[in-house]
Amino acid sequence: MNIAKCKLEIGKTASPLNILHFALPILHFTFLSLGLPTPFCQAAPAPATTNSQTSLANAFANLIENAIPREYEKRKNWGDTKNITVGLRAEGLKIRRRKKPVKHGVWKHYKIRLIEPQETLAVQIENLRPVEGGRVAFTLAVQAKFDLWARAKVYRYGIHLLALEALGDATIDLEIDCEIGMRFQTHEGSTGLAIDPQVTDARLDITDFHLRRVSNAKGPIIRELGEELPRMIERELQGPKLVAKLNRAIEKNRDRLEMSF
Repeated sequence: MNIAKCKLEIGKTASPLNILHFALPILHFTFLSLGLPTPFCQAAPAPATTNSQTSLANAFANLIENAIPREYEKRKNWGDTKNITVGLRAEGLKIRRRKKPVKHGVWKHYKIRLIEPQETLAVQIENLRPVEGGRVAFTLAVQAKFDLWARAKVYRYGIHLLALEALGDATIDLEIDCEIGMRFQTHEGSTGLAIDPQVTDARLDITDFHLRRVSNAKGPIIRELGEELPRMIERELQGPKLVAKLNRAIEKNRDRLEMSF
């Protein structure tokens, strides 16, 4: 494939077919270098925009799946104790209190788990377009489903007062903005091609949240358990955090994104 000709065509027109002819070979080499499956063929032209978008989405789905945690766990105040007086002891003429730690406070434990990503994780390409510097930009639209679980234990000065549990599920929509390009470079007298993918932004929307079961109790602790579960997803998949995680994964494989002629 003539790379210079491909760049020239993109500069002349913004038709989706020309953009895809430029993007597919780059993405093919990128995912081959990263050890990811490439369900599209570099040599074959894209027969239709829809088919090409599907191929691109399938290729990037592996990267996105690895970036989204399959399971995330957090404990809040779990294991807290408080010292209580259990007796007195004499030290010469002084009387000292004898203390020991006992379980105390509200212990909380949360888990989120990606539900069967091979079945429920959906990725598609949107807004494929040329940008400055001969690069191609697009948005990955990701939909995923999570199982949610939370537990709380309430202790007061060593006495176990209450145990609560909540189960739920959530569906998220995630938009990830990406750019990819290539450049010629010379290293130690050898000419090569460097592939440069980059994630620029990510936006999260929890479209559906449902508590399937909660313990037979009411009050602020139950409400807090239910409210904290979707907040955990937001913290883990918030824009800057996910963008940084994806770009770190790309950076670790930067040397594998170079090809010498």
